[in-house]
Amino acid sequence: MEGAHKKQWGCASFLLVFGLLLLMVNLGLLQLEGSAAGLILPVILLIIGIAQLIKFFTRRKGILSGLIFTVYGGLLSAAFFSKDISFGYGDIWRLWPLLLIGFAISLIAKRSSIQFSYGEPRMGGRKEVNQQDGPRERKTQIKHAMSIGNENFTSENWALENMKLNKSVGNYVFNLKKAYISEGETMLDVSVRVGNIKMTVPEELSVHIVSNVAVGENVLFNDRTDGTHARTLQFRSEDFETAPQKVKIILNVNVGSIRIDWI
Repeated sequence: MEGAHKKQWGCASFLLVFGLLLLMVNLGLLQLEGSAAGLILPVILLIIGIAQLIKFFTRRKGILSGLIFTVYGGLLSAAFFSKDISFGYGDIWRLWPLLLIGFAISLIAKRSSIQFSYGEPRMGGRKEVNQQDGPRERKTQIKHAMSIGNENFTSENWALENMKLNKSVGNYVFNLKKAYISEGETMLDVSVRVGNIKMTVPEELSVHIVSNVAVGENVLFNDRTDGTHARTLQFRSEDFETAPQKVKIILNVNVGSIRIDWI
């Protein structure tokens, strides 16, 4: 138990120091590029990453941290020696695809099978449920315990109803121009842990959009934000309150990107 506590304290201390260094670099309080001392931290990160990869091959643990530290330290080291490589400490968010790669490798390395759980129905609107105290309105929604892969909603006259979609790893593509949308307000709620969401919206459709990316790129029409300090973007049509046909869209991505364009 004592050894486990020492490892925990050692890991926490390293992350604390490393986080403080990154914060100082991003705020311009510390300049590591251009000096021989600036090569020390990248080499340390590279060594840690290689050690974690060796640990993965021997114990099947540490693939994600190994990939991130190895690639991050390797790119920083390469950028130190070559002006053709543009990569700094604040560019770590650009390595988010490594989460997908690490997750895939860890799944392949596991001996047990992957379990998937889906709710029914896949898409749903409102249903009336008769009970003793009278009819009750219920909204059906999709439920995924774990979902991996891509889904496209781009076919002609696909039915856009009240939907809640969740995906662990993968991509969503929506074309609302081709969707059949009933009158009234329709809710579309999409969440992705690691992946991308792409959506095209017809200019004549009245929408209220809330788009959030924790780490990555977030593009909502003419607004854009990216990096690890991404902010929530919103758009609301002027006639949203009075429009007979309108769609409220809530998009959330933990690591990846969201892109919404007019069509």
